[in-house]
Amino acid sequence: MINDEKQDGTMIERLLEYKAFVGRIVVEAFTPTTPSSVPQAAPGSPNPFNVAVRVAFTAALATRGRRPSELLAKYLDAEMRKGQQGSSDLEFRKKVDAAIGLYGFLSEHDVFRTYSLRLLGKRLLLQRSASDDFEKAFLKKLEADVDSEFEKGLKMFEDIELSRTQLADYHATHPSQSFFSAYVLQESAWQKPPASAMPAANFTLPPVLQDPLDEFVRFYAQRQPKRKLTWAPGFGSVTLLTRFDKGEKALSLSLWQALVMLLFEDVDKLTFADIRAAVEIVDLDELKRTVQSLALGRRRVLTKRPQTVEVLDSDEFIFNRAFEDKSRNVRINTIQAQESPEERQAIEKEVDAFREGTVDAGIVRIMKGAKNLSHQELLIRTIEVVKRHFDLQPQYFKARVESLLDREYIAREGSGYTYVA
Repeated sequence: MINDEKQDGTMIERLLEYKAFVGRIVVEAFTPTTPSSVPQAAPGSPNPFNVAVRVAFTAALATRGRRPSELLAKYLDAEMRKGQQGSSDLEFRKKVDAAIGLYGFLSEHDVFRTYSLRLLGKRLLLQRSASDDFEKAFLKKLEADVDSEFEKGLKMFEDIELSRTQLADYHATHPSQSFFSAYVLQESAWQKPPASAMPAANFTLPPVLQDPLDEFVRFYAQRQPKRKLTWAPGFGSVTLLTRFDKGEKALSLSLWQALVMLLFEDVDKLTFADIRAAVEIVDLDELKRTVQSLALGRRRVLTKRPQTVEVLDSDEFIFNRAFEDKSRNVRINTIQAQESPEERQAIEKEVDAFREGTVDAGIVRIMKGAKNLSHQELLIRTIEVVKRHFDLQPQYFKARVESLLDREYIAREGSGYTYVA
């Protein structure tokens, strides 16, 4: 169930089902209604069978290292995107609470938090959350019950709200620009955007998109002359009015999709080589996924020749004049990329940096108070300090101690250490 990597996509669902099954067994088979030989917990002590379940789940999940923490964060991301889908508020909250219940069995808590906050940022920027109210309640629960570091997620919401207030001011003073929206966010509250969200060095938008952006930049520069805006266009979206043979549709597109569609304003057919030359995206795979979403998805506003999934420079893309849909407003879904090695490396680097800082600060704080400690006593106290974030291994602890010795925060004294003021 846990070690079969081919089934990682359903690991969390299967774990939740199994945990519920085991929970029913504990209640129905090991909670006697009359005195019996079934072991009873002392008053105030945890049920020994529940303890056994916790130990078993924790040990099993630990065999996969950081992976279960990542998968749990991604499972909750999918649930927050889908929302209730016909279920009641109570049913949805119970489902989310059950998933959060698995958190207690994880040893890599900081990995879960890092992925969760990154995924929250994407949901907010791409407006993919089913409900802001559920998101805020979810974050408050995580902050209260799981990790106070989840307060950063609430700061993201504050950033969004401040940006909306600023945008309302912009629209009030620039009524002709009411169709344009922009989020101005603090870098300190958000993760660095992936390469797929960033433009090439020589990237330019067509005038129909660049002109309103320039107008907003001038407005912002007047209000904040000491600040400089850095754009992440890959998080942008566009509503594009498009005429087909059977009527006009308002296509809801990512910015990359819109840039491709605008190329067909005056022509009906382009090769992928033509598109690649015109749309300056850093990530070529992102451009391929973009044309695939337009020509091979459920709603095909382009057609592709040949109709293969692979995209080659010689492939032709044709504007689909015959496109039809019952709705006037049509969302063309993007194709989600698998996590790139660069993105995964960035996440691993963020986790590693957090661990180094947490352990180093913990050791220095402990030594400052105690002045002198043996190696074993310092290890025990440091484990206690960091246990809510991750399980501290003796080898890692030793490496951080050596680093602090080299930097002269502490010094050796016999078989232990002393604090250096």
